[in-house]
Amino acid sequence: MARFNYFGYASNLTEYKIGMRCRSVAMEGIGRLDNFTIEFRGCSSDWLGGSATLRPKQGSVIWGVIWTIDETEKAILDEQEGVLTGMYRHSTVDVVDETGQSKTCRVYEQVDKTDKLNSPSPQYLAVIIEGAVSRQLPKEYVEKLKNTPTNGNTATTQMMEEVLKRRNDVGFLGKLF
Repeated sequence: MARFNYFGYASNLTEYKIGMRCRSVAMEGIGRLDNFTIEFRGCSSDWLGGSATLRPKQGSVIWGVIWTIDETEKAILDEQEGVLTGMYRHSTVDVVDETGQSKTCRVYEQVDKTDKLNSPSPQYLAVIIEGAVSRQLPKEYVEKLKNTPTNGNTATTQMMEEVLKRRNDVGFLGKLF
């Protein structure tokens, strides 16, 4: 079966989140996207705050996970990532893997580039940080994520509860949020 590379840089750093709907997902390795930065913009009703997107920024780096996924699940990933609602679009970027080789990967970025910066919810940021720590991304990058201000909204949504259930099902223990 044909597969494609996908670069997860936010909540999809964790297998429990990306694997909720894309069951064929397999980790290829850690990667970095040069000359881009992560920003939180818009307002996600699932995460109750700003959601992550990538933006070009010379000299910056986004660290993440290179996943491989069956081609048959592209539409599932598009739906999960908000393409059908018009919030995100997919594109391709070249990501440098752990061996220094470039891999072409599918990514998702917000469509409306005029949305103002908007802090993420503590829950969303907790999932991102847990993914960054569990994947052993560079310490300085993890610290940058940890220093991201949140909006303080501690309410939960059905999707957040589903993420927590999946997290527990795959063996992550302890309170996340």
